[in-house]
Amino acid sequence: MLDFNRIIAGVAGQRETFEELVCQIARRVPPDGSAEFRRIHGAGGDGGVEAVWLLKNDEEVGYQAKYYVTSAGIDWGAIDNSVETALSTHPSMTIMYIAIACSLTGPTKRRTKAGAPASNGWSEWDKHKARWTAEAAGLGRSVEFVPWTAPDLEELLTRPATMGLSDYWFGAIELTPERLAAECRRTVDALEERYHPEDHVDVSTRAVFDGLLHNAALGQAIGTTRATLVDTRRLGRRPAQLGSADGARLDTIDALATKLIDSLAQPHGPRDTPAYAAWESTALELRKLLFDSIQADEELLRKVKAKAGPSPGTKPIPIEEGNDRAALDYHLNGLRKLQDAASKVLQLLASSACRADETRFALLDGRAGSGKSHLIASEIERALASGAPALFMIGTDFATHGTPENQMLAHFEWGQSTFEKMLGALSARAEAEGTRGLIAIDALNEGGGAALWRSTLHGFARRVLAFPNLALCVSCRREYLDHLIVPAVAQMATTVEITGFETPADVERAARVYMDKRGIVRPATPWL
Repeated sequence: MLDFNRIIAGVAGQRETFEELVCQIARRVPPDGSAEFRRIHGAGGDGGVEAVWLLKNDEEVGYQAKYYVTSAGIDWGAIDNSVETALSTHPSMTIMYIAIACSLTGPTKRRTKAGAPASNGWSEWDKHKARWTAEAAGLGRSVEFVPWTAPDLEELLTRPATMGLSDYWFGAIELTPERLAAECRRTVDALEERYHPEDHVDVSTRAVFDGLLHNAALGQAIGTTRATLVDTRRLGRRPAQLGSADGARLDTIDALATKLIDSLAQPHGPRDTPAYAAWESTALELRKLLFDSIQADEELLRKVKAKAGPSPGTKPIPIEEGNDRAALDYHLNGLRKLQDAASKVLQLLASSACRADETRFALLDGRAGSGKSHLIASEIERALASGAPALFMIGTDFATHGTPENQMLAHFEWGQSTFEKMLGALSARAEAEGTRGLIAIDALNEGGGAALWRSTLHGFARRVLAFPNLALCVSCRREYLDHLIVPAVAQMATTVEITGFETPADVERAARVYMDKRGIVRPATPWL
């Protein structure tokens, strides 16, 4: 029997962690006809529920959590207030689950002073449930109220879908920031000369980790690209020379630009399937239509110029004066800017950040000394500093005997657990932080090498990626790539070649970090 007095306190206390646990159970055990899960944070302003499932028939299922660890200590008035608020703020709610961190007591021989049977947990539930049902009926609605008591929650936590939740929330697998930081330091120490944090330089290839972690930098990149599209969407007054076919095409362009802008404004979460394929399809169609419009307008402009002859002088003629050439020039300029904005969307979608966000699996390859270990170590430290949970190991932590999963459990001293429970615990911690959890293994070619990983990496990756908010990053020296990585793994992963300082900006940052720190004057000439 789970003791909810032992639920981890976290930063906000046991009441908050109990609410998060209930919401994670609710997400993993969806009702029939579920369409979208929404976590509602409110600190008193949550609308009476901690989370809702939106159903395909437009109804809602609500979830409320109350951290009372004894039946006698339940504040039924507080639950009444939550139900009343939920009924008023969620008119589509047809089922409401109320989770309580204790077992409800049943009838006993005890009597009140008046001689009536003493109240108990279940009699109080029945009494208040009747009141809630009547309140809903008074609003012209039928709402079912379902209790999730401690035994119900314990049963839910034994299901395959909730694997690892109890291990994390009740401390069997410790994933505190302090523990993860200590484990990271242990791996960093083993890297020795391959990682010098004092000489770290941000390089362009680090963007792959923005995608793996689905962090704020990825959201900012999407937002910036969308802003460019918004700025160029309005094409202004259409030239009078355009025909009906041109006008119809411009109407379609405007509709597609609006659709793309609206889609980019609704980014997916760390657990959601990215909408990149739909964005790409819309952007490609938009760019093609813009290309057709630009070609048609350029042909029309040539005809106008041939008819009017050369323009006198160099002073531009205002569009308001009805000059055909100026109107077409202005319109063409707007079309080209919008075409560039659509191309930027496609460039973003082709970036390593978006590709890694979609696959949740990155394979970093490069020659010896290219900076693979340094990049992974620095990004794991950055992830932990931001609150994202991450586990970091290197190839020499694995031998040829034993499975990678069991060796990982032994490395972190979680041998009493299972690999799925460990992954479930990491997923639970990541979900509580609103991010993804990351498992990173540097230098697969070392330690067990191809003898271990060639036949096991595919299955290992599939087990990790079965949890929708976990990501995996591995690195391998280029010379061993063909021996270690099988085609099935290559198809799953986003492959990024690490070649050191690639761009002029990378080189300049490296010079500033390394040379300035050591008092070496940087050359005034360009880097060769």
